[in-house]
Amino acid sequence: MQLLQLSGHLPLAVLHTLAAVGSVVLYSLLGYRRQVVRENLHRAFPQQNAKELTLLEKSVYRNLANVAVEILRARCMPQKALKRRNHTHGSDLLRSASDDFRRPLIVLTLHQGNWEWMLHSIRDFIDMPLVPVYKPLHNAAIDTLMREIRGRFGALPLPIAQVSGNLLQHRREPRCLLMLADQSPIQGEREHWVSFFGRPTAFHLGPARLAHALDAAVIFARCTRTARGRYEVNYQLLAVPQEGLGETEIIERYASASEQAIRAQPETWLWTNRRWKRSP
Repeated sequence: MQLLQLSGHLPLAVLHTLAAVGSVVLYSLLGYRRQVVRENLHRAFPQQNAKELTLLEKSVYRNLANVAVEILRARCMPQKALKRRNHTHGSDLLRSASDDFRRPLIVLTLHQGNWEWMLHSIRDFIDMPLVPVYKPLHNAAIDTLMREIRGRFGALPLPIAQVSGNLLQHRREPRCLLMLADQSPIQGEREHWVSFFGRPTAFHLGPARLAHALDAAVIFARCTRTARGRYEVNYQLLAVPQEGLGETEIIERYASASEQAIRAQPETWLWTNRRWKRSP
């Protein structure tokens, strides 16, 4: 654990070099979730041949290793350096959708690009508390490290189990909730099945329920890699309270935006999650 913390002080160029070695270890030596990644890619891109899918697999692991070391670097990285490496488009939506930050706002994103760096880039464009909602990790030490990284520059990380009580406590305070909503719901959680890469796929209904409860606009944030260690963040309006969209319609818009983002740069999504392990 101490080694992970110390690695955050290393220059990014050194960390990326280590990541190049790490990706080979993960893919070729350890075979970390390789069967899961392979099955996911085959289901998502059935038109690609075996050689194309193998090349994509290897790119997925290179990206995974790069993002891992970049997240560690974020523990010590100056805010100005993070800002230089995240070029942002559409940030005016954050202000207009929240009525000049007087109303709550929900930003939905996915595990693509460098979602942790993107969290810090949002901080530059909002004038209200930023609350990243997360699922605690099983490893307590790593979970503590991730909370520390996410909490830099004034963000207020919040475990998903505490969201309802926390929102009730701060119901009069407009805040921006940032949520990663692309992973599979657990059996028994409220979900909605949509077509995702041509397959029935379950998505959490929780973000849409929160949008209704808070009377909040919903924005989609897309993080695209433009070079190693450099990203572009784009914001897209998904829903505003005036539309009166139902919960399922909001989630369908999110799923559609997510699929478009992944298809545009598939190697930068987190394919290690067993996304199609259940059927309706």
